[in-house]
Amino acid sequence: MRATVCLINEARNDHGLGDLRATGALEKAAVGHSRDMVRNDFFSHDSPTGSTPKQRIDRAGYFDGASSWSLGETIAWGSGGRATPSAIVRSWLASPPHRAILLDGRYKDLGVGIALGAPGSGDGGATFTGDFGARG
Repeated sequence: MRATVCLINEARNDHGLGDLRATGALEKAAVGHSRDMVRNDFFSHDSPTGSTPKQRIDRAGYFDGASSWSLGETIAWGSGGRATPSAIVRSWLASPPHRAILLDGRYKDLGVGIALGAPGSGDGGATFTGDFGARG
């Protein structure tokens, strides 16, 4: 997880943005979502039970005491050489909607969740979730 956070911060620094701070509540939400996607064989921001990123992040306690907030989420999975933090961050940066989240200057906090396995894949791999946030 640390490698993924470092690579995201490196990309942000390359674009004149500050580092994101790894935050336990966001990490808890991200890890839970990655594991859920692998365990229940789906690939989506919303779970088959209807859980949304906002609901997961709220349950993890990230919004506690906040008067305002913003959030974003990225998900990805890969197998073989495409399951490394470097490959996943490169794929997010190559995708305009994901790139916009990684390089959004509003975000100050980050939680990364990685689960072994990939939805619908019998050949192993890894599933990644990045939960980005800011609290006011």
